[in-house]
Amino acid sequence: MVSQDGGVPLLSTSWEGNTSDITVFQERAQALMETLKNSPSPRYLVADCTLYHEDNAAHLPSLGCITRIPQTLTIVSQVIRQALTMDTWQRLDAQTGSQRLA
Repeated sequence: MVSQDGGVPLLSTSWEGNTSDITVFQERAQALMETLKNSPSPRYLVADCTLYHEDNAAHLPSLGCITRIPQTLTIVSQVIRQALTMDTWQRLDAQTGSQRLA
């Protein structure tokens, strides 16, 4: 775990080398969700696509998180194609844009 103001390491834990990353991440995510429930708002969890797992998906709306959904899900490619056809992009620069899909 790192701080929000520059990625200063705050917490680190090691597991056996053969431990499944998904299993460890799910356990840590559950513990973090419990901690965040008692944290003042607004607060957001920023995570890579490992957070978005079938076992975690039901909890994500209440968590307040920013994550990428794995492209292994069929719906992801469908939503990407749909987003590319929409004219609601916020331009960040000549090559970069963002769009919020609800």
